[in-house]
Amino acid sequence: MKVFVATDPGAGVTTSRFGMAVDGEVVCVLPNVPPCSACGCVVTAIGIASGHTTSRFRVEDRPDLTAAEYVEMLGERWSASRRQDLIDSLARQQMDAAARFPVGKKFNLREPLDRAIALSFL
Repeated sequence: MKVFVATDPGAGVTTSRFGMAVDGEVVCVLPNVPPCSACGCVVTAIGIASGHTTSRFRVEDRPDLTAAEYVEMLGERWSASRRQDLIDSLARQQMDAAARFPVGKKFNLREPLDRAIALSFL
């Protein structure tokens, strides 16, 4: 199954509060967040395990991860604040979006084109 995962910003890139998710950690891309004070983007990715944000992520194939497990991961992160039907909808949205891109496709939400592409699928 294809999912979005955090991408290491790479050597020479200044780390900000949007570079704290762990490289390779499954992330959930949320398009409706308050604008970032650093760059003005209105999209962020949140690490499902860590809860840390990032603006950089990629599409990765995780053949050992099932849709049910993915929904369960999201539920563990947000079950206290979200109804199950909303978690199911968010999971389907994320899985559908990731499935549309080739494995290895990278996004940097600080780049206007990447934000536009991400928003068009979410």
